[in-house]
Amino acid sequence: MERRAAAAILWCSTVLGLCPVVAAAVTAPADAPNAPAGANAAAVPDAQAVPGAQAVPDVPAGPSIAMVVPWGSGGAMLARRGGDESSPEGPMSFAVAPDGRFFVLDQASGRVAVFRPDGSLDARMALPATTFQDIDLAPDGRVVVLDRLVRNSLLVLGPGGETLGEHRIDGPGIPEGGAVTALMVRPDGAWLEVLHEQSVRVLGPDLAPCERAAIPGRPAHGGAADGWLAAEIAEAGAVAVVSGRPGGERVRGTVRAAGAITRIAWLEADAAGRVTVTFEVGQWDRDGGRPSSRGAV
Repeated sequence: MERRAAAAILWCSTVLGLCPVVAAAVTAPADAPNAPAGANAAAVPDAQAVPGAQAVPDVPAGPSIAMVVPWGSGGAMLARRGGDESSPEGPMSFAVAPDGRFFVLDQASGRVAVFRPDGSLDARMALPATTFQDIDLAPDGRVVVLDRLVRNSLLVLGPGGETLGEHRIDGPGIPEGGAVTALMVRPDGAWLEVLHEQSVRVLGPDLAPCERAAIPGRPAHGGAADGWLAAEIAEAGAVAVVSGRPGGERVRGTVRAAGAITRIAWLEADAAGRVTVTFEVGQWDRDGGRPSSRGAV
């Protein structure tokens, strides 16, 4: 999944009933052990519905909103579902292509919705089910989507949306699909994170099943040959990041925030080796049903 250098990609929670928002937030290098309190935390503004998907030009200082998409069915809209006795569900993942297009997993509509950088709809890729939960892009433009609970598989689509293959994910290193916590496609293949502890390569560079291999944390931007990344909440207001280098060297750093960090949402490194960790800051206001603050680095 391509992420712009030094930018964290956020997705507003559908539990809040907001429009889905694609945003870039403030970042800091993972090797900055004494980052000043508050310097690495950025509040995510509430999203406002608009008549159609569009680029948002003049955004105040802070996290910049790249696109706002209204709820709806089909076209340049994204679907959500849920009832009185079920959890609300909306798009669960997206990936950004090198040309700036957003590939949004609109699983409630059974499709991948592709948006241009200006917010207009570029393409629709049909999915065989509405139970997919994650998406990533291969360097050659192929699309990989994950259904870990129902189909227990990785589906590989061509750049035009054609189905190229579907492969089971359980096996050596992955006892069951429900243990998978993330999908990452790298030049050396498709990796699945297992229980937030290690990653297992299940598809090779050709995105076909291969001999499985496991590494700690997550593979680096260029694949396992370039090393791996791992992160954990070290204390109330700090995230510890470890970068494993080829040859066994490990580089450690700490990112600090102004408040208590409640969870780590994403961890990524770009081609230059800069590490971005995205996390939530603050506690839930149970009376109001929303987080008292949110943040990312």
